[in-house]
Amino acid sequence: MTTTLDPRPSDTEPAPPSTEVIGSLGLDDGFDDHLHVTHTAWRFRRAPWLVMILLILVTVLLVQFTRVRNTSEAQARFEASAEQAVGLVEERLRKYEVALRGGIASIALNRSRVSNEEWKVFADTLDIVDQYPGAHGIGVIHHVELDDREEFLARQQQTRPDFTIHPEHNGAELLPITYIEPAQENREAVGLDMAHEANRYSALQRARTTGLPQITGPINLVQAETEGAGFLLYAPWYFGVVSDDASREQNFGGAVYMPFVFTRLMHGSLNQDSRTLRLRVKDRDAVLFDELRPGVADFDPEPMFTGTILVPVYGRSWTFEIWSTQSFADDAADQTDEIILLGGLGVSVLVFAFMTALTASNRRAEAVGDELERQGVRLHQSNTELEQFASVASHDLRTPLRGIDDLAEYLQEDLADYMSSPDANPDVRHNLDRIRHQVGRSNEMISGILDYARIGNSADASRIDDVGVAVLVNDLRVDLGLDDTQLRYFGPAQISIRRAVHFIQVLQNLVSNARNHHDDPDNIEIRVEISRERERWIGRVSDNGPGIDPRYHDRVFGVFEQLKNDGSGTGIGLPIAKKIVEQMGGQLRLESEVGHGSTFHFDWPVARLASSHDAAATAFDPEIER
Repeated sequence: MTTTLDPRPSDTEPAPPSTEVIGSLGLDDGFDDHLHVTHTAWRFRRAPWLVMILLILVTVLLVQFTRVRNTSEAQARFEASAEQAVGLVEERLRKYEVALRGGIASIALNRSRVSNEEWKVFADTLDIVDQYPGAHGIGVIHHVELDDREEFLARQQQTRPDFTIHPEHNGAELLPITYIEPAQENREAVGLDMAHEANRYSALQRARTTGLPQITGPINLVQAETEGAGFLLYAPWYFGVVSDDASREQNFGGAVYMPFVFTRLMHGSLNQDSRTLRLRVKDRDAVLFDELRPGVADFDPEPMFTGTILVPVYGRSWTFEIWSTQSFADDAADQTDEIILLGGLGVSVLVFAFMTALTASNRRAEAVGDELERQGVRLHQSNTELEQFASVASHDLRTPLRGIDDLAEYLQEDLADYMSSPDANPDVRHNLDRIRHQVGRSNEMISGILDYARIGNSADASRIDDVGVAVLVNDLRVDLGLDDTQLRYFGPAQISIRRAVHFIQVLQNLVSNARNHHDDPDNIEIRVEISRERERWIGRVSDNGPGIDPRYHDRVFGVFEQLKNDGSGTGIGLPIAKKIVEQMGGQLRLESEVGHGSTFHFDWPVARLASSHDAAATAFDPEIER
């Protein structure tokens, strides 16, 4: 806002006081401080209430969190136990399958003509009773055509005169149980024809067609009719090698099978006393096994968790309904109570300690914050004043220098005839040239001081610009009188960065420094490299110059510091480059030894809104020269 003052104020209407006058009297600062103190005091008075509310909220949240976590952990334990129980049953069935395949191998070794005695030897090696709990035995079923019935019976009755095929039926083929061990416990099953009943027959037909083990639906085993639902697990065997449905149908020899009672299977697979869940297993609508009923140990009529798992089993599907037990719920409740109690006590102690220390720490923190804010304001004012002073000083210093340069130029013009005469003193020309050279060098130093003071005060620090580094290096070749073998660049042709002008100035200063301080200009080699590492651009400027003793590595970054006073520089280029890089959050460091050249390393932040060529630069090969 611009205020216009009347040069002739009215005598009867005094002009309103300006803001500057009020500030100088200290009214604004005092009023703001009063408001700040009042607000702070009120805030500290309400702090205990806020802390108490916080304590209640934290406690409630902790209790809720603990309950949710305990419930989640309990559910995870339940699900793991359920999967384990089902897995044990599946593992038991796979073990049965291995035994059946062993029987098929035994038949194959005997060229499909295994005898009753040979089968007994095989079954004894399996140790069915101890190694396969739940299984009622293991037997062999033969496929017999109707025309071969009498011949088959005669062959079997040679060693077992009482062997018969039963019951009679009108089917097109016979599938009698020929052998089964242990024989005494399974005597009712010997000779039983699997083709007489649809459940047994259909599962065996599936095994025959697929060549895979198959299981029947629930049946009553003739050798264990009073023990509940039972099953038969078949594994087919064939004469010779089969490869498709037709060959399996033609060469079907029968099956090795294993009868089992489901209750025995479950008790053999799972120990009820060690389980914290109860199960009901169903094959479609038929209940095979049921622990979900009153009277079962540890049964919980209102379980904490329930689940259902559908398991494909050798051509059938069994449904496992699983409930958690009463002991499972008791364990979960005990853990929840303990965690809630310990969590509530811990939170209460922490919040009480927080309340006692809150007031003092807040006061100290606000005092420090206010002081930092004031220091920040003073620092900004100081930087502004320093920049203004540098501008004024550079102008005032350049004025006499400009006069000296003009006078030296006038003298050169006035003495032009004298300089061209044979009697001219060469020292006159040399001294006039020295005057003008020193004036130019002083102007460069003044410009450097001004640039150094202005670093970091750019108003456009957030702007993102594309910098054509390859073009920049080529321009430096022209400006410094170097060819493309003396100044080489390796890196992306273009990058996107903030404060692009400062980045360019850093590169210019480092390359110019390498050029100005080289002891063999004809054989100079300068190498510029730009690469990307994560979120930083990494720059390197190397030369084959005389190198710098490590003792002087820090000194070269000092303002107006020069290791050689030969007039080849101003001593301000490297300090400017270092200050720019550090204000961008990076580092500028020197790697050099006498006689081995110098390498300056620096890094620069990658702009967040990177362009497509920045993404490509991530995978850039640094050995490709631009």
